[in-house]
Amino acid sequence: MPTDQDIKDKPRTGKINYTVKNMGEVLSHLKSKGVVIEKTEEYPSMGTFAWLTDPDGNPIELWEPSKE
Repeated sequence: MPTDQDIKDKPRTGKINYTVKNMGEVLSHLKSKGVVIEKTEEYPSMGTFAWLTDPDGNPIELWEPSKE
């Protein structure tokens, strides 16, 4: 939803979550397009996560599940 359609005084909620097969490839591609990756974190029992924001300010989470 574009920011100009926000409801006055109401914060944006929710997050888009994508499961990816190869975090390294996905992050490399996004960075090559100028996307800023806000944070990455690895949780051994769950997998690797990355967080970014789309041009409209919506939070996006990427997740590559652990191979264990």
